Amino acid sequence: MQRNIFENTRQWRLFIEAIPYVGREETSEYQHLLYGIELGDLRNRSYTKGPPFSFLPEYKNPCWLERLQAQYMTEHVNHSFHDPNNIKARKLYPIYKERLQRDSYPWRFRCLPYFYLAGVTKSGTTDFINMLLRHPQLHGPLVKEPMYWNRRRYPNGVQVGNGTYIGRGTKIEHFPFNSYLALLDYSAHLLNTTNDGRLHLIGDSSSYLFWEDNGWPSHPGNKGLTVPGYTTAMALHTAQPDAKLIVLLRNPTERASLYSEHLNEWLKIFQRKQLLIIKSEDYYRDRMKILEGTFSFLNISDIGNETRSWIERQPPIFKSVYSPMLAKTRNVLDSFFRPFNRRLEDLLHRQLW
Repeated sequence: MQRNIFENTRQWRLFIEAIPYVGREETSEYQHLLYGIELGDLRNRSYTKGPPFSFLPEYKNPCWLERLQAQYMTEHVNHSFHDPNNIKARKLYPIYKERLQRDSYPWRFRCLPYFYLAGVTKSGTTDFINMLLRHPQLHGPLVKEPMYWNRRRYPNGVQVGNGTYIGRGTKIEHFPFNSYLALLDYSAHLLNTTNDGRLHLIGDSSSYLFWEDNGWPSHPGNKGLTVPGYTTAMALHTAQPDAKLIVLLRNPTERASLYSEHLNEWLKIFQRKQLLIIKSEDYYRDRMKILEGTFSFLNISDIGNETRSWIERQPPIFKSVYSPMLAKTRNVLDSFFRPFNRRLEDLLHRQLW
């Protein structure tokens, strides 16, 4: 049964009318969500304006109530980047249609993710998120990697490779913030209708989030700069200063990545306690131990024996298998990455590779 968190109709009406409706397109009021900063604050480089929404204190996950407008029935088709025929998305249509026809103040329950699996690619993120979401208190968006904060929020898309594309390697337009929320609506619905939903969490597993920010030159605050002054980390922090980030790192010799440079940018914005850094080698060595540590980081209960047994029976997911690296090549790369690895260890206060 749908819960009503308000004691009476008047309280509900006053609350719902006070909540700003996030329309299908970003307006100047929500420009800070587009760029991660108030345009008027560029001069003093302020970016910590606090969350744009008043999140419901009853829920652990950042959620709010929003007035439901009639255009909802078409906005998913016109403004969302997931298949509108998705079986989970379709379940919401009749619910919202009934509210629009029945209620004087129709509403919908919306959420942002509580945590982000921020990286990195080819480090076991697919296997990790698949196993993590077996926990009954954890939910994900309708697509594995929405890529909103590091790609989709930019009005002109981003330049990747030889073309401007977002998603599956095709040229595609920018998508508004509301479309990102649409990917989370089904999970938000579960949080609002499940008996213990107030303790449930939503996660976004956009693994490029940690290191990719190719759209930074289009940020007004970066005009004329040769390196970004305003970053994806700032954009996310503006909306969610309390967000938690999980980062899987693989031996940089295998990935050819300068982790310390990227991590340093995130640690300028987020507190160290908000980041969980996992070596993918440790994850594949003992998946359950790492998953249990992640549940503890998210402050949720452990999983039951049945789910634990299921996870332990699953073979690891490897999307790509490459030929072994030549020993000479490995030695060259090890030498190159060694000082960067030491820098990473200094940042994390732990030995890695």
